[in-house]
Amino acid sequence: MLHLPNITLLAVSSVDLAGTDLALQISSHDIEFGAIKFLSSEDWSPSNPKIEMVKIPKLDIVGYSKFILCDLYRHVETQYCLVVQSDGFVLNASKWNPTFLGYDYIGAPWPMDLKLQPGDIALDLSANTVGNGGFSLRSKRLLEATSNIAFDDLSFPTKSEDLILCHYLLQDMLKAGVKFPNPELAAQFSIESPSATYGQNPSTCFGFHGKELRDLIFANVQG
Repeated sequence: MLHLPNITLLAVSSVDLAGTDLALQISSHDIEFGAIKFLSSEDWSPSNPKIEMVKIPKLDIVGYSKFILCDLYRHVETQYCLVVQSDGFVLNASKWNPTFLGYDYIGAPWPMDLKLQPGDIALDLSANTVGNGGFSLRSKRLLEATSNIAFDDLSFPTKSEDLILCHYLLQDMLKAGVKFPNPELAAQFSIESPSATYGQNPSTCFGFHGKELRDLIFANVQG
């Protein structure tokens, strides 16, 4: 059993409650976290008594991003939190690397040709390709830094919290002392696409994010 007492495992969701609960179950199967929290507007009886249900307002997609950036810090008492979703969770506890804790944010690296939809908007990710927020490790320092973002005043092409944090407001985060890893280390942490840029696959990563990968993983387990 891997012991990570300085990390809170958490999920924020009001939809696919069973899938989110399963993600928390799987992620904590071989890891003892400092706390496990399921933040939701809905009533739910968690499968594991260690999962603490926390009631929050109902969130739409944009509201989720605002909550993660501006309010999540209120719910984390440990030095770090590991954010999971129904389609993003721990795959291989044995792939945990203590070096991950040397950074304030880690998520799967994005491909350099990432484009926003709709509109097919190309992004220049040369300054930072890290990374996807659906399965991500975040320090409490990061959560406190992002809580100062005036979210409602943002006018970026997307209000996706990970792109706001890691791309559009990258320089602000760096000035605040936020540390991002190189994409090679981030690729050890997580994978987001079957055709991953850095050669990682579900067997080489600590975790993953993405419905396509989830379906492949579950299909292999059932097979």
